[in-house]
Amino acid sequence: MYLITFLLFIAEIFLFCCGGMIFAYNPTRKISESLSLGIFLALILISLIFQVAFLLEYPSLAIPAEIILALLAIKYIISNRIIFTKAVNSIYQFILNHKIVAGIIIICWVYLFLRYF
Repeated sequence: MYLITFLLFIAEIFLFCCGGMIFAYNPTRKISESLSLGIFLALILISLIFQVAFLLEYPSLAIPAEIILALLAIKYIISNRIIFTKAVNSIYQFILNHKIVAGIIIICWVYLFLRYF
């Protein structure tokens, strides 16, 4: 049960970050800048969802709001898949060009994943 919850949470964060990255994309800006802005926007969105839900004294409102916004993020990513593809290619090239740094990041992610359980 915890694994499913964890994976759904990771998927939600990924969708919000990708949606934010596409929202912040500008041809004059580097992909890395758009990606960091997307991560920032995703964290703001999650914080906003929970703050509004708790201010309304209805915390269970956060779950449907997250589901609706995740579905909207999927729609937004699909409608702007060219930008998403460009970002994925850029990340892939980074991994190929900087194997040591990418390896360290992957080790950290695996460690955090294993620490969750």
